[in-house]
Amino acid sequence: MMLLAPLFTLRAQEYSPRLEFSRGDFYYGGNRLSDAEIFHLIGEDVFYETYQGATRQRNAGKSMMIAGGVTFGVGIASLVMGLALSYNSQDYPDGNYYTISSLVPIGYAAAIAGGIVLDAGIPLFIIGNSRLNWIERDFNRRNHSPYACVNVGGAPHGFGLTVNF
Repeated sequence: MMLLAPLFTLRAQEYSPRLEFSRGDFYYGGNRLSDAEIFHLIGEDVFYETYQGATRQRNAGKSMMIAGGVTFGVGIASLVMGLALSYNSQDYPDGNYYTISSLVPIGYAAAIAGGIVLDAGIPLFIIGNSRLNWIERDFNRRNHSPYACVNVGGAPHGFGLTVNF
């Protein structure tokens, strides 16, 4: 125990909330933040250089994934319906001919277009999300002590002991 003593400081400190990013929103001390509050908390440089672009990128990726997924689903449904109509067609005058429903090429086109839009939206969403997570990590790194410390303080059911590093 004596060897570990220099590695930790024992101090009672006031609770300092951390910035958290969850499901597209920033929270500070459990409260959801507006854009104005985020601006004042993270600063003008990070807000204009990273936050706005990352938010637009994440939202564009999310919209593209939704639109691409719906279009892909409609395309697959149209393709299946068109193939079913073609297969069940009564246009067999000589037994070697069958008609292809107009839903088949429409279904192919919609499924391909939807898949492309969906595939383009996934990286946009992931990159925008990771940039917003970077803002969270950067803020917490700048505003919390970088060294290990043992904190003693009140907890909901008595006293608490935490090790932060």
